[in-house]
Amino acid sequence: MMKIKNPIHRSTNFEKHTTKNPVGKLFLNNFLNTVVKTIRPLNIDSVLDVGCGEGFTLARLQKEKQFNRKVELNAELRNIQSKLDGLK
Repeated sequence: MMKIKNPIHRSTNFEKHTTKNPVGKLFLNNFLNTVVKTIRPLNIDSVLDVGCGEGFTLARLQKEKQFNRKVELNAELRNIQSKLDGLK
């Protein structure tokens, strides 16, 4: 069985968010802007991102001053995994 060293960076989601294709970038930016435009009128000030990929959506929300508290559980799990990988 083939062992993948870092499955996070091999996902199609990661490839989608890091594409150099201008059409792909346009679609992705439109999606992220739609997310922001949809939740902005709700007047919320915090966002919880639970297991939603590599954190690209949360990174986009960090640019919005309205959301003064952002929490991503996956980020901490990736930090733990990275430390565990370093022990091998």
